[in-house]
Amino acid sequence: MSLVRSHLGLPQRLLSELDRGKVKDKKAPTVSPRLRKSLSWLKPIVRPLRGTSGFEAVRGMVTNEIKYPKMSDELRNRLNDYYHPSIEALEQMSGQSLCHWYGATDRVN
Repeated sequence: MSLVRSHLGLPQRLLSELDRGKVKDKKAPTVSPRLRKSLSWLKPIVRPLRGTSGFEAVRGMVTNEIKYPKMSDELRNRLNDYYHPSIEALEQMSGQSLCHWYGATDRVN
């Protein structure tokens, strides 16, 4: 990030602890949306217990890693088609090849 800030002529700054974590991590265990909705009435009751070892142990019994379906080739091709003009424009502006962004269709000019 410091290289980007330097390139843009912005002053350097240290990243806060909040900036360092992933916003959405598929490996982070989460409660399923259906279960979360059915247990929503409990949220105000257990709020004081959050972060305690007992709460985290019980939460660990009902959480799972998110399992995303594999992206279909059709969707991948549609996304490649959609973003291709933007990638080409960025290549022209930056003077760098971004062929690795084209994905499985390997659209190298």
